[in-house]
Amino acid sequence: MSRLLVVDDHSVVRHGLVALLSSHPDLEVVGQACDGDTAVRLAAALAPDVAVLDVRMPGMGGVEACQMIQQVSPGTKVVFLTSFPDEEALVGAMLAGAKGYVLKSLDDAHLVEVIRAVIRGESVLDPSLGASVAEGMRRLASGQMRPIPIPAAPPPAHRLNDVETALLRLIAEGRTNREIADALHFTEKTVRNYVSALLAKLSLRNRAEAAAYAVSHNLLEP
Repeated sequence: MSRLLVVDDHSVVRHGLVALLSSHPDLEVVGQACDGDTAVRLAAALAPDVAVLDVRMPGMGGVEACQMIQQVSPGTKVVFLTSFPDEEALVGAMLAGAKGYVLKSLDDAHLVEVIRAVIRGESVLDPSLGASVAEGMRRLASGQMRPIPIPAAPPPAHRLNDVETALLRLIAEGRTNREIADALHFTEKTVRNYVSALLAKLSLRNRAEAAAYAVSHNLLEP
């Protein structure tokens, strides 16, 4: 059974995808998220076989989340399912390592086959997007287009104390501030202060980057 992560900021779409994919005995939805930050944290914790992502979401967008997922869970293949066939997103997705890019106009049966093809190791592009790929690559080569930027790698590891290491591990597991406070026997306000200080110390922008940092520096428990 292949394990899937479904990410879309529209709850009706997300729940519909979960219901559709879960109805097939060879597919199991192990997690769902409504934004890119949560998607990265769940990918780090769950290591799904495939992540199905929307392109445009609040906060961290799909292309940036795709690149971060490649860092925290290298075995996860990303399929973009989107309403937007724009060239910048398409080229950005390809550069970020996506294995599939299809439109939401695709019917249910074809979507399931796309996911199965990606699981088999194939790359899939929506048939209607061939001309967009060619034009996007032409514009990229000529300097007329800049694809969605991919975040830089985190800086070298600083010496972390035991509390900071534990905090990073809990963030990478997707724990909330309340859950972290309970685990470390702190107040929620203290946890917020620790998180802010830790992000500043490591020059990280958000919890998703903190999760990627924890994985890339082997800070998670075996």
